[in-house]
Amino acid sequence: MVPAATEPGGLVVNGMSLARRDSPFANSGLVVAIDAGDLDRLGLPRPLGGVELQRRLERAAAVAGGGELRAPATRATDFLRGRPSSTVPATSYQPGLAAGDIAAVLDTTGLPLAARLREALTAFDRQ
Repeated sequence: MVPAATEPGGLVVNGMSLARRDSPFANSGLVVAIDAGDLDRLGLPRPLGGVELQRRLERAAAVAGGGELRAPATRATDFLRGRPSSTVPATSYQPGLAAGDIAAVLDTTGLPLAARLREALTAFDRQ
């Protein structure tokens, strides 16, 4: 994982793999749907309302990480139980992680993104 912010005050991370693929770490991503109706409910104009929503999330993530490009992180078990994490495992992300409540970051959007992600993770676990 590497920092990949596109604007000051925002936080974005991007997965990468070493050429030999011999790192003890792996990365993956999950997607939560946001549709035009969501943007309308937030009063975000089209066609760039999604970009504004992304900026809001990136700024909230930067604040939750505490600065210096640290990424906010919550253990999946804690996330599913609706509680913040007090510790997180080791990471290859060099700026480091800040244990906390990623649901709070997602919920800054005014959309039920944390609930959607919990639902998806629960369904994924049943597969």
